[in-house]
Amino acid sequence: MLVCLVAWGVFGLAGWDLVLGRNPNVPDRGLSLIARLGIAFLIIVIAAALPCALLLFGARYIVTLRQDGSDLEIATLRPWGLHRSRVPLADERLGQHYAPVVSGRQHVDAPGQTLRIAGFIFPFVIDLQASHYDEQTLRRAIAAARREKNDAG
Repeated sequence: MLVCLVAWGVFGLAGWDLVLGRNPNVPDRGLSLIARLGIAFLIIVIAAALPCALLLFGARYIVTLRQDGSDLEIATLRPWGLHRSRVPLADERLGQHYAPVVSGRQHVDAPGQTLRIAGFIFPFVIDLQASHYDEQTLRRAIAAARREKNDAG
């Protein structure tokens, strides 16, 4: 994350320098101010995309998962510390599995699964290699909570 913020700062300074046109080594000194502003804006947006994507992924990456009665306590990453949420088990649905990826010489062994919760736009990501996760226990708990919710309503 720190590397992303440093990169964002460097790209931001490069874009700002392009707008001001102070660098004699930049070959585009003949561009109008509007064109330089457009290019600088594009550089800054591209540079900001990576930290924003990492923040979004961290906000949906489940660090700890613990059942507490009819609720599920989820801890996700934030830039400074963890964010803990309690959600009813009946509002959850386990999503699809993501298998390890093998592409040519590269091999990424990061199996995962999504967890959709009512009221959240993006699904949460569960690392299947984590020691805190037992899929069958969670599936049984969600099914039991849904049965209780249907029986009560």
